[in-house]
Amino acid sequence: MPHIQEYWFAARTRKDQEFTLRDSLKKLDIECFLPTRKVVRQLKYRRKEVEVPVIRNLMFVHATKEKACFAVNKRFLPL
Repeated sequence: MPHIQEYWFAARTRKDQEFTLRDSLKKLDIECFLPTRKVVRQLKYRRKEVEVPVIRNLMFVHATKEKACFAVNKRFLPL
């Protein structure tokens, strides 16, 4: 049985859509990596710790070329 090669692709995302896209790719069983960090934001009179992407509008997808092309067509994900 031949081994199917998977590659890491850098994918650009739309503005502020990183987390939505990550969840959508996980539902399609496509492995992805979104580097994040926690920051403290001031919201009026309270402080809240939120998770934000380290690199805005960029995530990494680990898949075969066929799965990556499927993600491009299904989720409009530019690789």
